[in-house]
Amino acid sequence: MRALIAKALVTTVAVVVLLAMLAPVAVGQGSTHYVSPGDDIQAAIDGADPGDTIEFALGTYVLPDTANVTKSLTLTSADPYSATKPVLSGGGTLDRIIYIDADDVTVDGLEVAYGTGDLIRQSGNYTGTAVTNCVVHDSTGDEAIQLANCSNGLIKCNKTYNTAQDGICVSYGDTVEVRNNEIYGSDSENAALFVYESTSITISGNYIHSTTAANGIKIDDNYGGTHTITNNLIVNNSWQGGKRGYDEADGNSISIYKPQAAGNYVIAHNTVDSNTGQDGAANPTGHAIYLNDGVSTGSDFVTDIDDNILTNHNGYGIRTYYWTSGATATYSYNDIWQNAMGATDGNPIDGGNNISANPLFNPDYTLQGSSPCAGTGSGGSDMGVVFGDCSCEPPEPPETVSTPDTPTGPSTGQVGQVLSYSTGGAVSNLGHTVEYQFDWGDGSFSSWSTSTTADHFWTYDSVFTVRARARCATHTDVISDWSDGLSVTIEMILADGPPDPPTNLTATGFSDPRIDLSWQDNSNNELGFRIWRKNRPLGFFYEIDAVGANITTYSDTDVVAGKRCWYQVKAWNYTQGPLGPQETFSDYSNVATAIAPSGGGCFVATAAYGSYMDANVEALRSYRDTSLQSNPIGRSLVSVYYEISPGMAQFIDDHPALKPIARVALTPAVTVGATATGMSVTIKALLAGVAICLGLTGVLWMRRRFGQICR
Repeated sequence: MRALIAKALVTTVAVVVLLAMLAPVAVGQGSTHYVSPGDDIQAAIDGADPGDTIEFALGTYVLPDTANVTKSLTLTSADPYSATKPVLSGGGTLDRIIYIDADDVTVDGLEVAYGTGDLIRQSGNYTGTAVTNCVVHDSTGDEAIQLANCSNGLIKCNKTYNTAQDGICVSYGDTVEVRNNEIYGSDSENAALFVYESTSITISGNYIHSTTAANGIKIDDNYGGTHTITNNLIVNNSWQGGKRGYDEADGNSISIYKPQAAGNYVIAHNTVDSNTGQDGAANPTGHAIYLNDGVSTGSDFVTDIDDNILTNHNGYGIRTYYWTSGATATYSYNDIWQNAMGATDGNPIDGGNNISANPLFNPDYTLQGSSPCAGTGSGGSDMGVVFGDCSCEPPEPPETVSTPDTPTGPSTGQVGQVLSYSTGGAVSNLGHTVEYQFDWGDGSFSSWSTSTTADHFWTYDSVFTVRARARCATHTDVISDWSDGLSVTIEMILADGPPDPPTNLTATGFSDPRIDLSWQDNSNNELGFRIWRKNRPLGFFYEIDAVGANITTYSDTDVVAGKRCWYQVKAWNYTQGPLGPQETFSDYSNVATAIAPSGGGCFVATAAYGSYMDANVEALRSYRDTSLQSNPIGRSLVSVYYEISPGMAQFIDDHPALKPIARVALTPAVTVGATATGMSVTIKALLAGVAICLGLTGVLWMRRRFGQICR
């Protein structure tokens, strides 16, 4: 018994901790500030709190001074992925346009242009800088985008062009990703995409074309880690390596120059084609890939050059220079064709490369000259190219499910009469399958189902409102609003006397788990049948469910693995009593018993409230099915509940005096499930789980106080 109490208490504590971790934070999520052309941008930045968003309306903003971002903010447009963007202009005279001087700053979906220096620059040992979906162009003196001393940065899905220096520059960085950008019109003395003295840089999916920079991609004087250059497309450029005089590191499509610490370089799945260049002023040749370990560094680093297309250069396909014993390189499965000076400059070539003077490309490959992530490689055993995140498209929108149609079906009926209702018309905006649920207006709900039709009968006369809602079958916490309601009037038909009792009740257990019942209907005036169950030979029968008239079968799925249950059935109707219409019951049928081979759960609530049909039990059961079972946390709580509840249910069943106390213990769970309408499904599940665990702990305590263990 102590172990059971401890389990319930531990579960309660665990749920409380999960609730604290997952509950929405009420503060610090950030507000959005809107600016329009003519507004003071710096004032908007200064007036925002860390974590806020500055959203720019479409139009042109000519900045009188640099916009200095000194706190964690997001500068964005209403639609960052749109081709039409708000324009932040330096008017051709402003040096820097956006200067980032804080952690966790995002610049997203803006056009930044017409300056004389770095157009977007971050500098000063900060983390989390992100420049995404921007168009950055026309700097007459420096880079388009530069991150200096940045860690965990991201430069993705930008277009840069017409810059006097690098299109994109990362200096003194650590773990920065440069993905899926388009760079052209760079006239830099360094490179169109330049990385300097940095650690663990990822360069992937970029498209570099039509530039006259000194290099395409250059990694210079870097410090350790693993640097990856993958899936880039570098085509139709003219490298002007003489911009800095004689320099053997210049004039190349991809250049690794003098690493300063041990590390790894991966150059794979790139397409590098039709680039010409001059390797310094004295040597008018340019190479597809150039490795220079330097005269004196002797650093331990390894370069893997795999599955690239390296074609049509006026130098070598792969050239090494001042290659020392501390540096090694492997080459495999590359297509190295039509380079004026040959495939390599005499270094060993590993197996699987395709080296040819044939002027024709591999017929299985066609250059894709306008798309990021187009470089694929074209031969060899490792052709299974994994691009990673190569998308510049908007992220998948939040899923929604539309409201279903108003239910259709009979608008009148009789108590106990089974009526059929239909709905439909709900769709997921992501195209997922939807499920439907009906609210019958009497406190009960249908189970979720992809069927648009469900049956129901009412046990008393009134006017009921039937409505429907839908949810995503894949993401079951995405639920539509309720539909408009259909009014259904249910009348009571009085019988002349009680119905005859059913006979020949049988029970059969199945491994779903479930127990199926069937019986013989001997009456012609019943409104339905009531199903009763007990969980122990000496326990009490209590009502668990009801079916309509003329129905002679029932499946009980709320059972426990290996636990025997006993059943009785009786018919019912309404007759005229001394004070008006009254429920009238037949005698009970015979008793039938069965065992289900594997488990479900006989609920404490049913034993506490005395009937499976009680409104409180229905509320808990509906909440279990619609909220707890729809997410992993809730399913875990239900699993624990199923494990420890059968013995408690039997104990309460054997001690009727405990039922009022058990109902009090379960009240918090009923209240949470019924009232937490404004919360997410996960949070409602957590709150209800806390209440259920506390209630179970109370019931376990009662068992111990009564000094009896339920076997």
